[in-house]
Amino acid sequence: MNQKIFRVTVLSLLLARQVAPRFSQTSAELNSFLSQKLGLSQDQIAAIQHGQPFAKNAKPRSPAEIFVIGVIYINAAPESYVKFVSDLSNLRHLPFLEFLAIKNFSNPPQLSDLQGFGLDNDDMKALRDCQPGKCEIQLPASTAMDELRKSVNWSAPNMNEQVNQLLQKLAFSRLQDHQKEGNRIFEPVYNDKGQQVNVGDQFK
Repeated sequence: MNQKIFRVTVLSLLLARQVAPRFSQTSAELNSFLSQKLGLSQDQIAAIQHGQPFAKNAKPRSPAEIFVIGVIYINAAPESYVKFVSDLSNLRHLPFLEFLAIKNFSNPPQLSDLQGFGLDNDDMKALRDCQPGKCEIQLPASTAMDELRKSVNWSAPNMNEQVNQLLQKLAFSRLQDHQKEGNRIFEPVYNDKGQQVNVGDQFK
């Protein structure tokens, strides 16, 4: 969560077969996209067709960003792939994926579902000194920073517990808002750096 790390945007293309194997389902259109839009050579496209993963850096919009394009062919029907990755028990046991935590929310979601969700010690120290325009932790707007500063007793022995409980409540509130209002709630302004960033505008 340390914001010294560049923001990374990843475009991942998962190419799944539908009826016939390899790229027969979208051959012309897909080859055109890979070659003209992504700038891949025919040798690179052929390697992808034979199961080789491919990744490349793309030109970012600003020095604060890194764009990475990844393409991989999956020899499976799209609905089979979606079903597989939708089952969290599968993701937990994949040796090449590492998650700090992965869990389903209850239906309806409960605040207790977020038990264990929190920051590590380094992030706690950075959060204590957060100010608008100067913060090592990415937080939406100055209101979240103000609430953390005012609501937490930073000299208390259970300071970490106070912070994590407040973060869990904030995250749970955002989840509830999303269920009511959809993706519109994911358009806050982040002002952890000198230049404010509107998430909605960035995605557009």
